[in-house]
Amino acid sequence: MMTLPAACGVRNFITNTEWETASVAIRTLFDRKEAEMDEKLDKAKGKAKTVAGAATGNERLEAEGHLDQAKGKAKNVLKGAKKSVKKKTR
Repeated sequence: MMTLPAACGVRNFITNTEWETASVAIRTLFDRKEAEMDEKLDKAKGKAKTVAGAATGNERLEAEGHLDQAKGKAKNVLKGAKKSVKKKTR
């Protein structure tokens, strides 16, 4: 079975090394976006749980919401720390 780029003839215009480099770059970009969306999803889910828990008087749900929000913030801080380390090691 052929891959789409090979079937379309796109692969014939670039070398294998260029193709592999582009593939890695695309995968890295998708991984970053996925991580960013994961942070935002945790924060939004946490906010919704906190509000719902407060509205219904459910302390457990409200606490879960605070925990989810903290998890999203922690992921954001970790991402910032990773960027800082990468800049310093360059």
